[in-house]
Amino acid sequence: MRHITLLSMVLFFTTSCEWPFNTTPSEDDIFKLTVNHNITRIMPSAEIDLTWNEITVENFKSFKIERLRTNDTTWTPIINLTDPFQLSYTDTIGDDEDLIYRIGIIDLEDNILWATASTSIPRTTSIFIPDDFETIQPAFNSELTDDGDTIIVNAGIYQETLGIAGKDVLIISSAGFKWTTLMPTYTEDPTKQQRVLNISSGILQGFTIENGKPSFGAPGGGIFISQNGTVQNCYITANESQGNGGGVFITNDGNLYNNIISRNRASFGSGICISSAHGEIINNAIVGNDIFVNGDCTGLLLRNNIIYNSYPDISFTDQSSQAGVTVDYSLLDTDIGIGSDINIIAADPEFLDYVDFKLSPTSPCIDAGHPDAQYLDRDGSRNDIGSYGGPRSRF
Repeated sequence: MRHITLLSMVLFFTTSCEWPFNTTPSEDDIFKLTVNHNITRIMPSAEIDLTWNEITVENFKSFKIERLRTNDTTWTPIINLTDPFQLSYTDTIGDDEDLIYRIGIIDLEDNILWATASTSIPRTTSIFIPDDFETIQPAFNSELTDDGDTIIVNAGIYQETLGIAGKDVLIISSAGFKWTTLMPTYTEDPTKQQRVLNISSGILQGFTIENGKPSFGAPGGGIFISQNGTVQNCYITANESQGNGGGVFITNDGNLYNNIISRNRASFGSGICISSAHGEIINNAIVGNDIFVNGDCTGLLLRNNIIYNSYPDISFTDQSSQAGVTVDYSLLDTDIGIGSDINIIAADPEFLDYVDFKLSPTSPCIDAGHPDAQYLDRDGSRNDIGSYGGPRSRF
């Protein structure tokens, strides 16, 4: 469909042009533009070669070159050329959208004759850090990064506060959380301290997220999730908020899957503060950190989680107003009175250690998660409660 649209536009511009000059064109004076490139992948830019045939025009003034991307509604000026004998130009592009080019030949009376041509550009769907971009934020901000693309991050420590919004992009570490860490840029000024991540769209997967500490008691020491942002397979630790949500502050339709959340600090919700949220918190291990719930959280689902050694595991501003919250198939220190008793385990999860939080073979969490097929472990067995269970686990 995209190519049909481009062809239609080219035909329109070609057939609608009248000869604007005082002289009558000969057969040798047909004005034609040709576009060529050998692009296989744009990173970070690429070149397009434009050529046109020589044409005789009285009172020549300039050539005017413009381009139009697939979704644009107005032409973008590129350059004006005043040499009447110039027959080529090389344009540099930084996006992977298909293009229409046009060149106009202008006389001293500002009459203009256009020639047009279109070209298709190969899509850049995977961007690599630090090979293509040194850090993550510039890669996400790049025009090359579109909905459905993937940013693949090599092992390392990346010090930057990320703002992920407006694009449905997967940001994934190639080596996993043990070897790939996100932390905010260091500052000694307490008024300029920052959290690690603000995410309202797309997915962040496979990072250690630590040392976030936003100034002025802002919520979400490590992560602030809003809209439909998703964080999964991350190790969230050593973050702090003087307000709510030391590890994570989550609202709207944000989601948490298969994360380890431990050793964070806050006034309320040292692990997670859930505020007017309606998304999913599934197959996480929240250890030594509590969850605080406020606002209208109708539709919120907490399932297959270990919430342990926090006392209280989950607290509410007003528990009686949270009838629409589901907490089930989880291990807690004590039954909090939400969900069915048969689906809540009050016991020691039997971790092998308190670093990776893997389960021992005799753990009561083994094969104790929700039995539906959508929650099965990757080996096809019933869901194991905690961060190592379910189809999304990549630990």
